[in-house]
Amino acid sequence: MTRRLARSVLAIALALTQSACWSFQFGARGFVPSEVQKPFASDAILRVNEAGVAWGNGGLGPTVQQGLLSAGLFEHVYYPVEPSHPPELVVEVEALGHIDHAGAWATLAVMATVYFLFLPAPVLPYFDDYRITCDVRVRRGDEVVREFQVETNSKVVHAILADPEHFVPEARERVFRDLSDRIADGVAQTKLASTSP
Repeated sequence: MTRRLARSVLAIALALTQSACWSFQFGARGFVPSEVQKPFASDAILRVNEAGVAWGNGGLGPTVQQGLLSAGLFEHVYYPVEPSHPPELVVEVEALGHIDHAGAWATLAVMATVYFLFLPAPVLPYFDDYRITCDVRVRRGDEVVREFQVETNSKVVHAILADPEHFVPEARERVFRDLSDRIADGVAQTKLASTSP
């Protein structure tokens, strides 16, 4: 009888542990950029500084490059290697990322979880907010033609035992995709009629 009880307790403990690994996300659903009739310049250089995004994993630059190409703004976007004969247009992106862990709530949730011997672990939520702000400049030679800022965030709600390797990559992808669309839309509003091919 004690073996059966021990197995039941173990099964319940495993179920609670598994149920304490959930997570879901919202925000940064994807921005729909304005339609572009034709590329307003054939080539551009993209320079992305994402050193200020500790959780970015180096993926912002390629995502912005793809966003500019998908929007039809340019035929070629040079990133990360610049050609020996560079085009006159340069898109510069400087990104700064923040993570907000809702510290006061997290402290209370941890205290409650420990006090009640991990029983509330499956139901107590923890909140993370992955936010990036980008300063964007469009240059023609030495002249800054347009300067603007874009911002987006992905909110994650997760259990105490949820593995960040499961929800951080999705948060990163959501934020990067949304930012690349917003950057492409901002670049599309640049008045570059004189550089049209």
